[in-house]
Amino acid sequence: LIGVGGVGKTRLAAQVAAEVLPRFADGAWFCELAAAGDAAMLVEGVAATIGARPRPGVSLEASLVEFLRPRALLMVLDNCEHLLDAAGHLAESVLGGCAGVRILATSREALGVDGERLIPVRSLGLPADGDPATATASDAVQLFENRGAAARPGFVIDASNAPSVVEICS
Repeated sequence: LIGVGGVGKTRLAAQVAAEVLPRFADGAWFCELAAAGDAAMLVEGVAATIGARPRPGVSLEASLVEFLRPRALLMVLDNCEHLLDAAGHLAESVLGGCAGVRILATSREALGVDGERLIPVRSLGLPADGDPATATASDAVQLFENRGAAARPGFVIDASNAPSVVEICS
């Protein structure tokens, strides 16, 4: 899943993982990569999340691939953009050595992996103005209103807050 920051790639990946979970005997694993500062930290984070332990005399990446080889699971690699080469290399290693593993990655850019399928996640539509009648017709404002009502029951977009909501959504 590729798209600009804040467009909802992470939320979409989590929803997809939840929906396809029954297809994977060994589950779906969400690997948050935002805090990884380099390739080694990326592999460490993924291995820790999935529960793979390093084997003596074998690199952590090779240990991870060995651990995953007999499994059927979905691995979500979230926030790959700052380590594209490392995330791409890890994805190629895992996919090349583990027939039952699938990867769903989120990033602002493509990983550049053979066979990669890019699914752009576009921004939600914005209203042209702050008029409540037209503002609530936009997807972005509808999402804002839904989240606002979840946080504060009874929240609605009206003439008093529509211009501010439109500004926030923009």
